Amino acid sequence: MAKKFTKKNKEEKQTRVKRNIDLDKDFYNTPVIIKDDINKTSKLDEFLKSKYARMLMIVFASILLGFVLFYSINYDSVNAINPDKNTIDKNYVFLGDSLMYNYKLDENFPMLKNKMVNSGLKGNTTTDILDNMYDRVYRYNPSDVFILVGTNDISKKYKLQKIFDNYVSIINQIEKNRPNTTIRVISLLPVNYDLKPEFRKINKITSINNLNAALKVYCKNNEIVFIDMYPKFVDSNDYLDSKYTKDGLHLNDEGYKIFTNVIDKYMED
Repeated sequence: MAKKFTKKNKEEKQTRVKRNIDLDKDFYNTPVIIKDDINKTSKLDEFLKSKYARMLMIVFASILLGFVLFYSINYDSVNAINPDKNTIDKNYVFLGDSLMYNYKLDENFPMLKNKMVNSGLKGNTTTDILDNMYDRVYRYNPSDVFILVGTNDISKKYKLQKIFDNYVSIINQIEKNRPNTTIRVISLLPVNYDLKPEFRKINKITSINNLNAALKVYCKNNEIVFIDMYPKFVDSNDYLDSKYTKDGLHLNDEGYKIFTNVIDKYMED
């Protein structure tokens, strides 16, 4: 039995060896394919190192850079929401500084609470708004925009010409990017020197009156609605009436009631 077992193992071993040799023979019978693959890889390497490849890479990089620059420069236009929309559902954006920020739209216009956006920010200037027109205006695709800003510009001693020019830029950019939007400019409100004596040093009331006068003329010449709020809040001294303010600058609840009575004329359900 031991001899027979050994012979069988020997035959199986020879068969396995033969099979391995055949497999190896088959494998080594494909030298041309391997050579072709090496040649192809070699040619690809040569092309990648060539001046033509470098030129293609430069062209591709230039196109990509050009797209990035175009997108950055035209961010507002690229991201505009339906700039050519012929019909806009009634919705209102109140754009400005803290006087707008503090305006409780939902309470003063409860029937329109889903159609209004308060886009006022504390401490804002005309420059701040120009720097972020998309988030402050365009994204809402408003039917109407009410603008009240500028008092912080005066406090920061910006030149009146700069403030006026910024106002014009804000208006022009809205007209360009939202041609179907109605723009309404609200006059700057008076301040109270007794409650805010520091305003006397910068002659703020005179600056406010001069800016209001320039904006009124511009709006008239360009068929833009100018809402003159100033006379509604001024007292006999040409100050912001103390019954409408606590600090000489911002409106209290009574002040916003007067404000709302005026704005209400321009609102639709």
